[in-house]
Amino acid sequence: MANAVGTIIVTAVLLMVGVILVGNFQQSADTQVTALNNSAATTAFTSVTTSVWGSFNLMGMLPYIIGAVAILGYVYMLGGRD
Repeated sequence: MANAVGTIIVTAVLLMVGVILVGNFQQSADTQVTALNNSAATTAFTSVTTSVWGSFNLMGMLPYIIGAVAILGYVYMLGGRD
């Protein structure tokens, strides 16, 4: 059970680090795309950033899913295996 808790904590920390890194890259890329003054590049960049932040929202559910799987596994172990 301790491994499951550790996995949940590590996953949550990695998600936070990922958000920080993507945020930093987005800030530097945003200035570069603005400097290009190209509407196609701006549209593509906006689409990509929207998709990336949307995936982080979905990945926020991952620790809950891992926790649920760990609890179900623990219940299965308590039930005994034949």
